[in-house]
Amino acid sequence: MRLTRERIIELEEKYAARTYSKRPLVIVRGRGALVWDLDGREYVDCVGGHGICVVGHCHPRVVDAIKRQAEQLITCPGTFYNDVRAELLEKLVNIAPKGLSRVFLPNPV
Repeated sequence: MRLTRERIIELEEKYAARTYSKRPLVIVRGRGALVWDLDGREYVDCVGGHGICVVGHCHPRVVDAIKRQAEQLITCPGTFYNDVRAELLEKLVNIAPKGLSRVFLPNPV
């Protein structure tokens, strides 16, 4: 059974940390720079995260990379070494401005 707009808002109001002020929209899908609400109305995503601003929602290459990685390992805490993370760190340092030689990867929210 699909949750109603009211129930979704009720659940988030009850259980989510109140870190952000909310707009009264229930976003359920995205593609590129567009998002859709529970009723199918389309919006331009003007508040998406940094990754969304760069590649958009559901970019096929990103979706494919996530699927491939999820088949191997979903997460690896920073207290262990990891092959994929090591390669990513090297790539990021290689494209960073000169003098930047370390990377911090925070947990996504």
